[in-house]
Amino acid sequence: MRLIKNTKNKRSGKREEKFFFPKGLISRLDGICDHPLTFVEAPSGFGKTTAVKEYLSNNLPEGAREHWYTCLGESPSIAWAGICRLFGSSAVVDKIGGDISRRLSNLFPLAKESLPYLAALMRECHCEQETFLVIDNYQLFENEVPHDIVKAFSFHSAKKLRVIVITQLLPPHDENVHNANIHKLGARDFLFDRDSTDRFCRLSGTRLSDEELEKIQNFSEGWVSAIRLQVENYRKTGSFTTADNMDALIETAIWNRMSDEGRNFLMALSLLDGFTEKQAAIMGGWPALPKSVAHLLKNNFFIPYVADKNVYSIP
Repeated sequence: MRLIKNTKNKRSGKREEKFFFPKGLISRLDGICDHPLTFVEAPSGFGKTTAVKEYLSNNLPEGAREHWYTCLGESPSIAWAGICRLFGSSAVVDKIGGDISRRLSNLFPLAKESLPYLAALMRECHCEQETFLVIDNYQLFENEVPHDIVKAFSFHSAKKLRVIVITQLLPPHDENVHNANIHKLGARDFLFDRDSTDRFCRLSGTRLSDEELEKIQNFSEGWVSAIRLQVENYRKTGSFTTADNMDALIETAIWNRMSDEGRNFLMALSLLDGFTEKQAAIMGGWPALPKSVAHLLKNNFFIPYVADKNVYSIP
């Protein structure tokens, strides 16, 4: 479900990314259109954002709108304001046409006591056009009731509205009662089975023997980031790394092959929640990004580009 290859669009001349998705994951993503809210929760490196973004880009109904807000460690008030703006930018209103984003913003600071008001306000939601609102990196929105906020959002009554919340693992939650409004995807949904790993390797230009495929599947346990790193290492060296954990694999497959310039660049930027290319150049002391560093930014799947913020981010 990660990047397979880059192709060039004949009309625009721009590079286009192609992705591979296991059939089981596609089937699970199909549930997005059938539920008021989809909750995607898995650790970093499982391809959550990529999966949702690519699925929506290829499956939105004609004329549908798609809006994203990505949390990057802002203060809770700023993050909530950004989430509220999602509703305003999407022409989601209450049933008499009032400004629902403003009414949502008035609920801050969010606490247990304000949740019934949030749920009630969601029940007033109305929109004329198919609309998909995505809250990404939700785990970075600091609040005391993260699960309860998601549940309250799921009570919206707008038949043409779909809310999607993407998050790394949240603190454990006591309530395990089934909620028919919420479609849940977890880490297990993103794991590659043996056939998916084999197809991914082949589409990446790497043909493995049964023994090699078994080795990579056993090491990765279906985790796409580990599969991707092993394939990268195999293509460059003709063998799999003997690293016995993910940290060692990243060091062998990526870090050890970087230039000193690239390593210093990442060390400097790792303290920032997000950065533009201009900010990266300033941090590196360059008038403009060196080609090697620009290539590193655009071709390293551990440094995603956050389109709604126009920044790169190191998870």
